Amino acid sequence: MITSTSNSKIRQILQWQNKAKERKKSQIFLIEGKKLFEEVPFAWVKETYVSESGLEKIREDHALFCKLQSLSWELVSEEVFAKMSD
Repeated sequence: MITSTSNSKIRQILQWQNKAKERKKSQIFLIEGKKLFEEVPFAWVKETYVSESGLEKIREDHALFCKLQSLSWELVSEEVFAKMSD
């Protein structure tokens, strides 16, 4: 579980979140939320981060949990997720 915003992956996400130029340069599109995660094609997903409370909600939806399990994902603390969220 990632518990610090000083983690290199989290720092990169925060940079992408705040700078459109960096997102374009890296060819990254950030999404947030259950609905967008359900709709995004598998091939487009490079990284997935889930909060502890988000994981509990995802586990309640079998199809969504199966999608998450088929991807590479990391659990982050609520505090870190709050910083990552828009």
